[in-house]
Amino acid sequence: WGQAWWDAARGHARALVVDADALNLLAATPTPLPPGTILTPHPGEAARLLRVDAASVQRDRLAAVRALADRFGAVVVLKGAGTLVGA
Repeated sequence: WGQAWWDAARGHARALVVDADALNLLAATPTPLPPGTILTPHPGEAARLLRVDAASVQRDRLAAVRALADRFGAVVVLKGAGTLVGA
């Protein structure tokens, strides 16, 4: 069910807000995202998207948010203590 919704959402040219299970689906099958898309991972989700461990994300949160923004061409809101936004 979630996969079907994710596939349908990606099929539109509109910007998305990607959170929760959609981040896990994106990590499992990286795909181009519409311009203006916003990703809202916590450190564990960011780690899955970057294929590193959560400790690596936490060690350098700024590098992680930049890497995610570059990799997915999206605005990234890295949640947690000291939330960061990168584009």
